[in-house]
Amino acid sequence: MLPKMSVVFLILLATLGSCAPPSAPVAVPSRGTDPSAAITGPLATTTAPAVVPPCVPSAAIVAAAERADRAMREIATAGSIGDAHAAAARLTELLRQLLPDDTDGPPDGLVVALVARSAAAAAELDGVALGGLATWSRPRERYDQWRAVLAAWRPDRNTMPQLPSHLLRALGWATLVARSYDLGAARGLASAHGVIHTGLVLDAARTVATRASAECT
Repeated sequence: MLPKMSVVFLILLATLGSCAPPSAPVAVPSRGTDPSAAITGPLATTTAPAVVPPCVPSAAIVAAAERADRAMREIATAGSIGDAHAAAARLTELLRQLLPDDTDGPPDGLVVALVARSAAAAAELDGVALGGLATWSRPRERYDQWRAVLAAWRPDRNTMPQLPSHLLRALGWATLVARSYDLGAARGLASAHGVIHTGLVLDAARTVATRASAECT
């Protein structure tokens, strides 16, 4: 028979054990769920996935730039204003593919995709074609500048050099051709100005195509 004090101690110990709070349940992810989803509290982190630019081979840029340059040269030798307008329409479509869309961003388009992935290997193309990708965080602002330059242009006042992007300058000349009904004037816009800018973009695109580091894998 246990002493009285021992009996009292055992009763007290049992009482304290029954009053202890239950341990916190362990979250077990159900089948088919990501186990990391069960982690909460200080250990939980939220990291946005990195945005990877789409893979655009440099050959695609060269092909589009070649067609754009050809269309500009067709304007310069057009036999009728209708032919000049048709070439200007094709040219505009090609330039729009190379340029970012006229939106609030983020910038897209064939050239942006190549420049964003190739970095230093496409630096020349970036400067010539876009005037610097960093300036295109809000493409609509670039197009607003383009529209202002186009509206201020006069035959005796060439405002196109205000645009650092040669693609935008080429788009400006194509637009002026589309608005003209004078064949001589349309030819002059392309031969004296337009072919300079499409030629520069084409040369820069061909340079990128010679660099293996510019190709995405």
